Amino acid sequence: MAVRDGSKQPVFQMWLQGKPIREIEKRSSAKPESIRTWIREWERGHQKKWDIQVL
Repeated sequence: MAVRDGSKQPVFQMWLQGKPIREIEKRSSAKPESIRTWIREWERGHQKKWDIQVL
């Protein structure tokens, strides 16, 4: 993933739509590790606590 390539916004939209992580990874130019990190952070914020859910 290039620095600030704009891939985080579309990944966020797909996550909000409930797309599976595998589909998000296929449709994004971001590294899978980055996508999983972003989703973990978004889930943390949504849950208001640290509760890792295996995706």
